[in-house]
Amino acid sequence: MPSKAPELDSVEVLNSTSVKVTWQEVPKNFAHGIITKYVINYTAEGATGEKEVDASPLTAVVNGLRQSTTYSFRVRAETVKGPGPESTLKSATTEGKEIKRIIYLSYARLVLTGYLTSCTPLSLRDFS
Repeated sequence: MPSKAPELDSVEVLNSTSVKVTWQEVPKNFAHGIITKYVINYTAEGATGEKEVDASPLTAVVNGLRQSTTYSFRVRAETVKGPGPESTLKSATTEGKEIKRIIYLSYARLVLTGYLTSCTPLSLRDFS
Protein backbone atom coordinates (compact mmCIF):
# COMPACT_ATOMS: atom_id res chain seq x y z
CA MET A 1 0.00 0.00 0.00
CA PRO A 2 1.21 3.55 -0.69
CA SER A 3 3.14 5.31 2.05
CA LYS A 4 2.55 8.79 0.66
CA ALA A 5 -0.64 10.59 -0.37
CA PRO A 6 -1.23 11.97 -3.86
CA GLU A 7 -0.87 15.73 -4.09
CA LEU A 8 -4.26 17.38 -4.58
CA ASP A 9 -3.69 20.09 -7.19
CA SER A 10 -7.10 21.70 -7.55
CA VAL A 11 -10.83 21.54 -7.03
CA GLU A 12 -12.67 23.54 -9.68
CA VAL A 13 -16.38 24.31 -9.53
CA LEU A 14 -17.94 23.53 -12.92
CA ASN A 15 -21.55 24.43 -12.09
CA SER A 16 -24.09 24.25 -9.29
CA THR A 17 -23.76 20.46 -8.82
CA SER A 18 -20.32 19.46 -10.20
CA VAL A 19 -16.69 19.89 -9.16
CA LYS A 20 -13.57 18.81 -11.08
CA VAL A 21 -10.81 17.33 -8.89
CA THR A 22 -7.21 17.11 -10.15
CA TRP A 23 -4.21 15.51 -8.42
CA GLN A 24 -0.66 14.26 -8.99
CA GLU A 25 0.24 10.61 -8.85
CA VAL A 26 2.02 9.08 -5.89
CA PRO A 27 5.77 8.95 -6.67
CA LYS A 28 6.81 5.40 -7.65
CA ASN A 29 9.19 4.99 -4.71
CA PHE A 30 6.24 5.62 -2.32
CA ALA A 31 3.64 3.53 -4.19
CA HIS A 32 4.93 0.13 -2.93
CA GLY A 33 3.17 -1.64 -5.75
CA ILE A 34 0.96 -0.72 -8.69
CA ILE A 35 -1.66 1.95 -8.02
CA THR A 36 -4.98 0.34 -9.00
CA LYS A 37 -7.28 3.25 -8.28
CA TYR A 38 -7.74 6.62 -6.63
CA VAL A 39 -10.56 7.40 -4.24
CA ILE A 40 -11.96 10.90 -3.84
CA ASN A 41 -13.61 11.51 -0.48
CA TYR A 42 -15.80 14.56 -0.04
CA THR A 43 -17.78 15.98 2.86
CA ALA A 44 -20.26 18.79 3.36
CA GLU A 45 -22.44 19.68 6.32
CA GLY A 46 -22.12 16.26 7.91
CA ALA A 47 -22.74 14.31 4.69
CA THR A 48 -19.97 12.26 3.09
CA GLY A 49 -19.41 10.79 -0.33
CA GLU A 50 -16.82 8.82 -2.22
CA LYS A 51 -15.91 8.37 -5.86
CA GLU A 52 -13.52 5.71 -7.15
CA VAL A 53 -11.59 6.30 -10.38
CA ASP A 54 -9.03 4.34 -12.38
CA ALA A 55 -5.35 5.00 -11.77
CA SER A 56 -5.25 7.16 -14.89
CA PRO A 57 -6.16 9.94 -15.74
CA LEU A 58 -5.41 12.01 -12.67
CA THR A 59 -8.66 13.98 -12.77
CA ALA A 60 -12.33 13.29 -12.15
CA VAL A 61 -15.63 15.15 -12.02
CA VAL A 62 -17.78 14.66 -8.94
CA ASN A 63 -21.44 15.13 -9.89
CA GLY A 64 -24.68 15.21 -7.94
CA LEU A 65 -23.57 17.76 -5.37
CA ARG A 66 -25.89 20.22 -3.64
CA GLN A 67 -26.13 23.81 -4.81
CA SER A 68 -24.50 26.62 -2.83
CA THR A 69 -22.69 24.15 -0.58
CA THR A 70 -19.05 24.07 0.56
CA TYR A 71 -17.41 20.70 0.04
CA SER A 72 -14.05 19.46 1.35
CA PHE A 73 -12.14 17.04 -0.88
CA ARG A 74 -9.30 14.57 -0.26
CA VAL A 75 -7.76 11.93 -2.54
CA ARG A 76 -5.99 8.68 -1.69
CA ALA A 77 -4.28 6.03 -3.80
CA GLU A 78 -4.83 2.28 -3.44
CA THR A 79 -2.92 -0.84 -4.44
CA VAL A 80 -4.08 -4.46 -4.14
CA LYS A 81 -2.59 -4.42 -0.62
CA GLY A 82 -4.82 -1.55 0.52
CA PRO A 83 -5.28 2.22 0.75
CA GLY A 84 -2.61 4.81 1.36
CA PRO A 85 -2.93 8.07 3.30
CA GLU A 86 -5.27 10.85 2.16
CA SER A 87 -4.07 14.07 0.58
CA THR A 88 -4.32 17.44 2.22
CA LEU A 89 -7.76 19.00 2.17
CA LYS A 90 -9.04 21.44 -0.47
CA SER A 91 -12.47 23.04 -0.45
CA ALA A 92 -14.85 24.46 -3.03
CA THR A 93 -18.33 25.96 -2.89
CA THR A 94 -20.79 24.96 -5.59
CA GLU A 95 -22.69 27.69 -7.37
CA GLY A 96 -26.26 28.61 -6.54
CA LYS A 97 -29.00 28.02 -9.06
CA GLU A 98 -29.32 30.95 -11.39
CA ILE A 99 -32.81 32.32 -11.01
CA LYS A 100 -34.18 34.52 -13.70
CA ARG A 101 -37.34 36.33 -12.77
CA ILE A 102 -39.75 37.99 -15.09
CA ILE A 103 -42.29 40.24 -13.50
CA TYR A 104 -45.54 40.46 -15.41
CA LEU A 105 -47.87 43.36 -14.81
CA SER A 106 -51.28 43.73 -16.34
CA TYR A 107 -53.14 46.97 -15.98
CA ALA A 108 -56.86 47.34 -15.56
CA ARG A 109 -57.14 50.98 -16.34
CA LEU A 110 -55.02 53.67 -17.83
CA VAL A 111 -56.42 57.14 -17.57
CA LEU A 112 -54.91 59.45 -20.12
CA THR A 113 -55.46 63.15 -20.37
CA GLY A 114 -52.41 64.16 -22.30
CA TYR A 115 -50.32 62.71 -19.46
CA LEU A 116 -50.48 59.40 -17.67
CA THR A 117 -52.32 60.30 -14.48
CA SER A 118 -53.13 56.93 -12.94
CA CYS A 119 -52.46 53.28 -13.45
CA THR A 120 -54.15 50.43 -11.57
CA PRO A 121 -52.48 47.01 -11.63
CA LEU A 122 -54.77 44.02 -12.13
CA SER A 123 -52.24 41.46 -11.05
CA LEU A 124 -48.59 41.02 -10.27
CA ARG A 125 -47.22 37.59 -11.21
CA ASP A 126 -43.73 36.26 -10.73
CA PHE A 127 -42.66 33.72 -13.36
CA SER A 128 -39.59 31.84 -12.14
